[in-house]
Amino acid sequence: MISKYTTFALSILITGFGLTSCDDFLTQENEHQLTTQKFYKDLDDCEKGLGAVYNAFKNTNIYQPMDENLRSDLAVEGNKNRTNLTNAAYLQNFNDSYRTLRTKWAALYTGVFRSNQVIEGVEKVRSFTTDEIQLGKLTQVEAQAYFFRGLFFFYLNTSYNNGNIPYIDYVPQKEDDYYKTCTPSDEVKKYYRADLQKAIDLGLNAEWTGSDKGRVTSWAAKAILGKSYLYDGDYEKAAQYFEDIINNGPFSLVDNIVDNFTTTNEFNDESILEVSYSTQYNTQYGPWSDATLYNIWGMNVNGCGNAWINTVPSLWLVEQFENEKVDENDSRNWIKVQSDNFPLDAPADQKDILYDQLGTTFTSVIEKGGKSYNKTYVYHYENGDYAGVRQRLVPTDGSGSPEYSMLGNEYSEIEHYRKFKWVDGQAYRLRAYSLRASSSLAINGDEDLIYYQKTPQQIAKFNNGITAYFRKLSNWDSRKDETDITPAMASGINYRLIRLADIYLMYAECMIKGGASEDKLQVAINYINKVRRRSGVVLIGKKEIGEYPDATYDGKEYTAEDVMSHLMYVERPLELCMEGHAIRVNDLRRWNVTKDRFTWLSKQRYVIILTTYLSPTKEDPNSLYVGKNYGKQHRYLEPYLDRTPYEDYLQAAINYGPRVAYWPIPNIESTSNPDINK
Repeated sequence: MISKYTTFALSILITGFGLTSCDDFLTQENEHQLTTQKFYKDLDDCEKGLGAVYNAFKNTNIYQPMDENLRSDLAVEGNKNRTNLTNAAYLQNFNDSYRTLRTKWAALYTGVFRSNQVIEGVEKVRSFTTDEIQLGKLTQVEAQAYFFRGLFFFYLNTSYNNGNIPYIDYVPQKEDDYYKTCTPSDEVKKYYRADLQKAIDLGLNAEWTGSDKGRVTSWAAKAILGKSYLYDGDYEKAAQYFEDIINNGPFSLVDNIVDNFTTTNEFNDESILEVSYSTQYNTQYGPWSDATLYNIWGMNVNGCGNAWINTVPSLWLVEQFENEKVDENDSRNWIKVQSDNFPLDAPADQKDILYDQLGTTFTSVIEKGGKSYNKTYVYHYENGDYAGVRQRLVPTDGSGSPEYSMLGNEYSEIEHYRKFKWVDGQAYRLRAYSLRASSSLAINGDEDLIYYQKTPQQIAKFNNGITAYFRKLSNWDSRKDETDITPAMASGINYRLIRLADIYLMYAECMIKGGASEDKLQVAINYINKVRRRSGVVLIGKKEIGEYPDATYDGKEYTAEDVMSHLMYVERPLELCMEGHAIRVNDLRRWNVTKDRFTWLSKQRYVIILTTYLSPTKEDPNSLYVGKNYGKQHRYLEPYLDRTPYEDYLQAAINYGPRVAYWPIPNIESTSNPDINK
């Protein structure tokens, strides 16, 4: 967000949080208390008030990515060895006193309160403003305020009490004004959609430039409207908004998917709506203060150093990422590696390939039996077949044959590193995991991945039933640890709420569910493949009717039901995990599959084994040792039946029901607002 809005939090305007009533109201007006009526005198005041709305928009309590993902099928409570779990969101046993739902409610209604202040303030200032330029700027302020009020109520409607929540579109002036009964869900939808449309009709800018980049736009309003109709099952109406964004909006998928998840390339061509965070301002405030302009989510998901690690990927999600097949026809999936001519008489495709980690090879000179040798680590072949990583000794004087010795039997079992190819004498190794997998997760065994300046297995703590960490939300690319900054724990990574990939996948769903003809089905497949193509994975469907003739397709004949299942259990969770506002919770609930999903997942059984990896020694960076680390998962099948299996979502499967499908209205609201249940 622009600096003048990120640095200014107009807390003095706020006289209440949400709809919670005050315990005591003064009978005599306090002349020194700043009120909405007194504050709004000109355009500058309105812009300052809007700054307070943007400040409310960045409140981390609104998004709650930990609990919102823990109550879906994407995440599990960390540091608990998947036993003795206590997180109420994951266990699906929360009640109306649960902290997350209280802070989320307060944060959202604070945003509503501030939006109403600005709307009323603009109306007041406009009544005595005649300058056309000033009036135009006031209208832009007003449009943004309407957008935010619509957005906050959209979040409230999709989060609480089956959508039945108090709707308030005015600034309370007295105690009774805070007492508001719940408005039926359908009416709330009508109101927030009218607000979003009002923002568009007022001419909310489609783009912002310069220091204003990052403000909300008319495209974001259309995206929220489209999503709201999709959630309602009105696929025709939703598709209209998505088609407008796709065909007329200034958006495109970024080439590198990871640009959506770090501090680089924020507000990029794919971004439609994101929350701006910064570590440059208000660093004097603690991490739980409403005045902070940073987030602390990285501490919750990273796997090294002094981390809380309270949210880790579910076993099925890791498995799905591991099973994602990379396209061998995509050059991005082939990593250049070094090879040499030992053995000297080997054919070109059987030369030794030098072992590397993140582009680093390991070679040193040693003495053995009075003779000097070059010690190197290589991917070794026997009879033309890959046979694991070996230590190789080659006499420095060129005499004799090289000597090979094995480095850890377990290491040779890592299948991801068995495929190589040679092009014009250059050796290449196939990527271990897809670009999307490596962007989203730090998986034990992904040696192509930088994770806090090392590979995951070198630096991360794979124990307590953890097999991977979320890479999203963490500062894996710029720090040694999440505390490697002042103030500790602060993160400036923007939170991506809606990006074009999400629009593509929602549009694909509209094509399927809106009476899928053969043509519409292929349109859906094409948009799914646009997302998959960016990550270099095998595309779905038939090559002969696909959009990318040089890509690899799985060749399957897909029905509408097949494609919908793929969207539900592969494409959307893999592409969008740990993003947006409760995306997965809302998806599972609107598809009416949450209970069945938890039940099915509770029956999936995995084992987690000790794995072997290579790492430089402290004494000699060119020498390697065989390290050990738990955290490589396998299905509970042969040869692992002698181990105790892990099972996720056992309690969720038992506890989930209508009572926890939505967050309940917080008890603090129920007890302080006597009209809430009328």
